[in-house]
Amino acid sequence: MTDHDRSRVGKAGATQPFKVGDTLATLAGTECGVWGVLTQQALFVFDLGRGTVQQIPRRGDAPTARNRVRRLHRITGIRVNEDGRWRVVSDAEHSTRTYPVRSSFVTRIERLPDAEPDDGSTS
Repeated sequence: MTDHDRSRVGKAGATQPFKVGDTLATLAGTECGVWGVLTQQALFVFDLGRGTVQQIPRRGDAPTARNRVRRLHRITGIRVNEDGRWRVVSDAEHSTRTYPVRSSFVTRIERLPDAEPDDGSTS
């Protein structure tokens, strides 16, 4: 854990609010909010409040099945200058099976604006 990371950890390991644009060396999953993890090959958006992760298509790429929002089970290792590792829950309905995901080399971890509330509206 870096000094920057330590400065944000409160009592019992609960993290303090981060501002949009703040960066980390390590994303542990105990943070709050939405985080962008930029790798050599992709951008992954972790919404830790909703417990989800989504791979964002690169500019000019057509969306694929890899770009679905997935339920995040846990982060096992996301650190700058290393491959990212986490587990997601299977897409099968009512499934509790998890499987590992490994990204390419992580180059940046940055706090993003929170997602809009999901109120079910289509407007």
